[in-house]
Amino acid sequence: MKNGELTVIDVFSGVGGMSLGFARKKSFRVVGAVDNDPHATAAYEKNLGIVPITDDVQQISAGKLLRRAGLRKGECTVLIGCAPCQSFSAHRRGRKRTAIDAIRNSLPFAWLGLVKGIRPRHICFENVPGLVKASGGRIFRQFLAELESLGYKVAWAIEDAADYGVPQHRKRLLVVGSRVAEPRLPRVTHASPESDEVLAGNLRPWRTVREAIADLPALNSGEVDILDEYHAARNQKAIVIERLRHIGEGESHRNLPRRLRLECHKNHKGHPDVYGRMRWDAPSPTLTGGCTNLTKGRFGHPAQHRSITLREAMRIQTFPRKTVLDGTKDRMQLLVGNAVPPLLARQIADVVLRMEKSARTTAGPRARR
Repeated sequence: MKNGELTVIDVFSGVGGMSLGFARKKSFRVVGAVDNDPHATAAYEKNLGIVPITDDVQQISAGKLLRRAGLRKGECTVLIGCAPCQSFSAHRRGRKRTAIDAIRNSLPFAWLGLVKGIRPRHICFENVPGLVKASGGRIFRQFLAELESLGYKVAWAIEDAADYGVPQHRKRLLVVGSRVAEPRLPRVTHASPESDEVLAGNLRPWRTVREAIADLPALNSGEVDILDEYHAARNQKAIVIERLRHIGEGESHRNLPRRLRLECHKNHKGHPDVYGRMRWDAPSPTLTGGCTNLTKGRFGHPAQHRSITLREAMRIQTFPRKTVLDGTKDRMQLLVGNAVPPLLARQIADVVLRMEKSARTTAGPRARR
């Protein structure tokens, strides 16, 4: 570390959800990032003021990342990794595995190679919960074993972003590790309004969809807020609007009269969230790469006859107001839905900061090495 600053390198950086959370803590300075999506890196540059490397993480060297960051091996404070591993997701269970899945499954281990080459003081890895049980748990056990062999103590858990103030139920695997301090996990700050901890005043109630988006201008199908390009409603067909008129807050296609149901839904009990509306006074469901599309999940506005807009998705994901995106609308929704909520990332940054302070207190001046 130079002049005592805490440096961050973000791998699989996307549009910068994790980096934005760390950057909000003045102790940290993001010095490097890499992602293979040029639309993601273009947006990241505008959001963080850093030019990421646009490259395949499986091909890039630790040396190249360190040179771009202006660091030497062992100087990086924290290396972040949020590998895209959709093949571990619950939405894909039961599907036949493909060669693409095999490539995705190797991404966590490509990140481990960078951990070895960069040798950060602390590490943070985020992924879908399915990674823990993939291949009977063998993949995750091997992942943890390799971190331990590199000298890192690790704490991990499956956490819900709603428990940390994000207005969205978003369960994710979180791994925090350190080679210089005891690893810690973020402290829960929110819980169900009916929970004993909230009623006792120890925790705050979950933030809701209403808190996140209710102040935004109302839109009809196809309308755009003239002051905000990201608050633009998809142009829905007349039959879709008719269906939405029969679906109440928190309901889905299952509540439609039979005459309005899609043929594929009439005798099908699955996909309960399709054409689903969110609830005003609860966290949203997990946003995905199709988060502004009614056919991809429970992404209908609680009251208006449309799906949520990109701006509403960004609000639910807790992105700052000035965050920008790049690419087509479908590409933008993919980048937003796949991102780490910056508010959750800020909680993780708090943990890493406490770990670093603990390491410096214990080791004294030598901790600056």
